[in-house]
Amino acid sequence: MPATERNRVSEFVTLMKPRVMLLAVFTAFVGLIVAPGHLDPLRSVVSIAAIAAGAGAAGVLNMWYDADIDRLMPRTAMRPIPAAVSRRMKRSIRSCTCCGCDRRSCGLGQPYGAGLLALAILFYVVVYTHG
Repeated sequence: MPATERNRVSEFVTLMKPRVMLLAVFTAFVGLIVAPGHLDPLRSVVSIAAIAAGAGAAGVLNMWYDADIDRLMPRTAMRPIPAAVSRRMKRSIRSCTCCGCDRRSCGLGQPYGAGLLALAILFYVVVYTHG
């Protein structure tokens, strides 16, 4: 993989807020472990992957919206979006695509789960980002 492509992948992973995403995935995994009854392994894996994609997409949308504020704070000024504002729209489209694909794949496992994931993404982006 060329260096510029590695850079893009690295920037996108940074935008997805992997530490926050891991917390959401870990919480979902624990929920699956303690759930009563038998769990289908395929649906469980699909659900965990969808939760990871949803959490990452919410992180990207959060950073996209807060780019003007992030540029002013020393701790966040070097994040990919404040450092290169011209690519903001492309990244937001990618994250919205992630949200859409993620809701559909989660719907394969459980439609209520897909709805809850969509609400969680909406809550994070609207309430947390605007708060």
